[in-house]
Amino acid sequence: MNPSNPTNSFQPGGDQHPVTAADSANPAISKLRYHIWATRAYFAHLQTLPKEVFDQEVTSVFPNIRDLLHHLYYVDMVWFKRMTGEEPPAVPEMFHSLIDAETRMSRLHWAIGTYMQRNSADTEIRYQNSKGEQFANTLLELVEHMANHGTYHRGNMTAMLRQMGHKGASTDYILYLRERQTL
Repeated sequence: MNPSNPTNSFQPGGDQHPVTAADSANPAISKLRYHIWATRAYFAHLQTLPKEVFDQEVTSVFPNIRDLLHHLYYVDMVWFKRMTGEEPPAVPEMFHSLIDAETRMSRLHWAIGTYMQRNSADTEIRYQNSKGEQFANTLLELVEHMANHGTYHRGNMTAMLRQMGHKGASTDYILYLRERQTL
């Protein structure tokens, strides 16, 4: 991981991520790239903080950073399974460490990126929510929801870190766009 450049590949094994700059014509892939970049930036930031921050209890939406990241991972997984027409999974095992969280998130985002390369932004996805209600949205709408959900909870994480006396990571969309222009 290169903390100074979180747009580097976000993947297992050090290979180039399937979601590349050449894919930016697909708005769903472009939105996924931002979501991956922002997630990667936050993991890079967390690596610079004391190890205890991962489990430090705070009064917030989640009791600690570990639980927040686990929620993000699980929700991204649920939406990915809905995209592929699979049943949403059971809640996965809790992360063992920050590295475990980053590794699992990386593998999931790799799978989502690979899937999205084979589908256009306007692909209609039919799925049912956790209440059993049926819905249909485009792939772009689902990815926009994932990115928006991630942004919301990265904001929660910033508030949690501030309670602990630390700064959050800067993951504004405009920063992502500016960084992409310099690559």
